[in-house]
Amino acid sequence: MGAPAPIRYLMATTPLLDNRLLILEDNKTVAQLLRYQAEAKGLIVFIATNKEQFRHSYLRLRPSMLLLDIMLGNDEDVLPVIDFLVSESCKCPVFFLTGQDQEILRSVSERARANGLMMVGAYEKKGPGIIRLMQKIDSYILS
Repeated sequence: MGAPAPIRYLMATTPLLDNRLLILEDNKTVAQLLRYQAEAKGLIVFIATNKEQFRHSYLRLRPSMLLLDIMLGNDEDVLPVIDFLVSESCKCPVFFLTGQDQEILRSVSERARANGLMMVGAYEKKGPGIIRLMQKIDSYILS
């Protein structure tokens, strides 16, 4: 029998090692709502409120799931984060959330998918969007 695989190897090659969710959301109220709902499902939740914080958290945590707000403060968007994730060969499921219209949601989702990210859902913050997002996240939670 071979020796067990080192945890660093497992974390680098198996993104669903545990239930770590990294959320990029600049609206603290929305971020706390998402945290509350995700933790109630058994997820270990980390929140980043800007792109720089997200980069540092991603590299440190190697989360098993990502939830990204498409539009951040100061009229910034998530496209540089998508480029960063592609450069890091991100393999974990990615969910998008936005308060913007469906066209922006569709455009960003298509770019992420075209660049090889595992884009598994895109939802609006209003209406039933967050409820549907949390239902979809259930499919990616390890028991």
